[in-house]
Amino acid sequence: MLVGPELRLRGTALTPRCAVPTLPHGELPPDPEALRMVARENRVESMPGTAALPCAGVYAQVVRPGRIEPGDTVRLG
Repeated sequence: MLVGPELRLRGTALTPRCAVPTLPHGELPPDPEALRMVARENRVESMPGTAALPCAGVYAQVVRPGRIEPGDTVRLG
């Protein structure tokens, strides 16, 4: 995954849902619907043959450090 022009990350594990998306962030108010949407719309099979579980993202390892700015592009693959 490339974030901005320099930062490269390698996904290491799926992130299960947690309460953080429901909390206020900066000027954004709390949103309990954020977890409901993950549970409804983003279910991922963590291991072959297992049930699909809600997933809110990935844990990542920094492969190449770099500076990122608001609005930078995130490219997968």
